[in-house]
Amino acid sequence: QEIKTLVDEMGVDHTLSITSPEHLAKELFTHKGAGTFISQGERIQCFKHIDEASKNTLKKVLEHSFKRQLSADFFDQLPLLSAYMAESKRAIALVTSGINGQPYLHKFAVTPEAQGEGLAGAMWRAIKQDHGQLYWRSRMSNTINAWYHKQADMCLKSHEGTEPWQGFSYGMDPHIAVSCMDGSFKTKTGWQPQEACHD
Repeated sequence: QEIKTLVDEMGVDHTLSITSPEHLAKELFTHKGAGTFISQGERIQCFKHIDEASKNTLKKVLEHSFKRQLSADFFDQLPLLSAYMAESKRAIALVTSGINGQPYLHKFAVTPEAQGEGLAGAMWRAIKQDHGQLYWRSRMSNTINAWYHKQADMCLKSHEGTEPWQGFSYGMDPHIAVSCMDGSFKTKTGWQPQEACHD
């Protein structure tokens, strides 16, 4: 209650960190920090259609988070179901129509500066509210796979190819989930339907 009173007086643009003296430098000078981070939270906006201004914002966040350039026609190719963006524009997610029409988490990104602030959890709650079923894939080297494991009720690993994948899903019939995750390993995008993948 005392912390809430303090945060309410500071306003939505301010945050509060509680840490011990020996961890102060880590809290102040690293993205991950070393204490308890408290903020008012922020709204997660959902779009069914992406306008040009939103495309530019989403592009910046994705390229900053993944350290890669998107193709010029990236958004034109997407069979988009939902796009999510945090109010601060530091976290985004794209859900597309995947294999056999199942919702597929195409992109999920939180900028390095915003990690550890609870934005990923807020984003995930918004996605789950709209999509009771979901599957996605992640490179084996992805540092947030441990977090993905906590969000999923199924996981499938692929050791094929030069860069193996992990597939995840929640809320899906196990046979359909396995088919979709396995199918995502065999496509460039992860969502392009394959004739070999059936319910």
